[in-house]
Amino acid sequence: MIADCTGRNPNVFYEIGLAHASGKPVILITQNSDDVPFDIRHLRYIQYDYTPRGMRVFEKRLVDTLKTEVLRGEDGAHAEEKRIGFMVAEDSDEARARMKQECEAIEAALADVQTRVAVPWGQTYVPDFKLVLGRDGVKGAAYPIVHIVGAPHGTDALMMRGKHPKQVEPSALAATFRAAAGQVECVILSACFAEEQAAAISSSVPYVIGIGANIATKSTSFAIDFYKSLNAGRSVIEAHEIACNRVRLEGVPEHLLPKLVRRNL
Repeated sequence: MIADCTGRNPNVFYEIGLAHASGKPVILITQNSDDVPFDIRHLRYIQYDYTPRGMRVFEKRLVDTLKTEVLRGEDGAHAEEKRIGFMVAEDSDEARARMKQECEAIEAALADVQTRVAVPWGQTYVPDFKLVLGRDGVKGAAYPIVHIVGAPHGTDALMMRGKHPKQVEPSALAATFRAAAGQVECVILSACFAEEQAAAISSSVPYVIGIGANIATKSTSFAIDFYKSLNAGRSVIEAHEIACNRVRLEGVPEHLLPKLVRRNL
């Protein structure tokens, strides 16, 4: 279905909702990006100008998008599962409870859109970095996305286990992720964002997203829109910006927004 959001016609949004509920693919088009509601802005849309030249450009983009959707439909049955490895940042009941809550919310959000994407998702709790990074000969245990969750009011960092926990040394993190270079695409540090640790991880991982513990209550909202955007075919950079817009609307100030750290090539 092709739906034009220009003018915010309620009947159009009703039809979009019906199409999504039945698992039918929808291509959104609009003359004004502000006419695309924030709750579906994670989906790709084509913005066009209603001029002779603009319509020629639009026609080509629409044809290309239709071809892409057809290919996605043909490949969907054979798509490899996109796996998310969930971990706790510290050895505490609070962190485990927060991770369970965040994991279940993400799982529910992805299940809600599962019928209209080509990439199936799987979420798994993993107890340590060895399994996350597919080491110790565990076949198929590597996760392209590693999602690490801290306690809501805990230390904003990855912590070592033990009676007297301390922050994991950045050099140790750099060495750990260097051993899995090319396997991990993105690391989410949810309520456990320390800039030095994130920089160390990003030496081998293309994208690291840090969410501070001071906005831990909004981290689930960010994560849901981030994963839904990836699910819709957005890049990590686009998904990060869309999810930031979500938490902006929920009152998170600009200086506290989740930070995207990119690998220096």
